Amino acid sequence: MTGDELERAIDFILKSQTRADARSERNEEQLSRLADQVEQLRQQGADSQKRHEAMEDAHTNFVRAMTQYLETQDQINKSLRETDVRQARFSASLAESFRTSDESLREAMAALATRQERTEATVDRMSQKVEALVKVVEEGRGGQ
Repeated sequence: MTGDELERAIDFILKSQTRADARSERNEEQLSRLADQVEQLRQQGADSQKRHEAMEDAHTNFVRAMTQYLETQDQINKSLRETDVRQARFSASLAESFRTSDESLREAMAALATRQERTEATVDRMSQKVEALVKVVEEGRGGQ
């Protein structure tokens, strides 16, 4: 190899090395940008995971609250049904008491009317006897 050839070979190698260094720098820059993008995506994924977990927690709390609400509503409905049954029984009992009281009052009034009639009859008889007695007494005095 001659000196010129050697110089051209060295020049070619140096230019190739320069191009390789430039490509290496571009590759490193691209790799750095890709690493930044990967980090951003990882961070977004972590943020997204946190939001997803927060949504799951909110959903769990909502389901728990709705379950408690429905259980409470069931208890209220059961209590209302029981109250309705008790009220119906009370109303029936009250109606029966009124009916019984009304019958008892009618019977008592009928008995009182019968006694009143007897009393009036007794008073009439006694009145007649008193009149007869007064008449006997007056006749016994000589009509005075």
